[in-house]
Amino acid sequence: MTPQTRGYSEEDFALLSEIGGRIRKRRLELGYKGPTDLARAMGEDDQFGQYISSVERGMNGPRLLMLLKIAAGLKTTTAHLLGDAEAEHRDADEERFYKNGYRACLMDMQTGMTDLATKLRAENLE
Repeated sequence: MTPQTRGYSEEDFALLSEIGGRIRKRRLELGYKGPTDLARAMGEDDQFGQYISSVERGMNGPRLLMLLKIAAGLKTTTAHLLGDAEAEHRDADEERFYKNGYRACLMDMQTGMTDLATKLRAENLE
């Protein structure tokens, strides 16, 4: 299957390939031979390793949750994987994510969004 048959333009494919290249580079820096090795080290199954492989090749655009999970497994930040050259390999939020797992991070995000929605509703009622 080509990137074009998946609905990606050449520009999209180039961007996804850059992200995938950064994931692959970081995986190799940490000593994981293949995506499946990384997945297993993260406590995931071989299917997740296949998903990482497809992201590395630019064939799949990573969903936000999966990008967070991959960044945590690679002990880096999503900003770094997305191309922010000045991003440290792990910032405070992603350190918490790495230690507590993505579920705790998502719960924090949900709480923040709920608080914001409540605030916006209150402002609109005034």
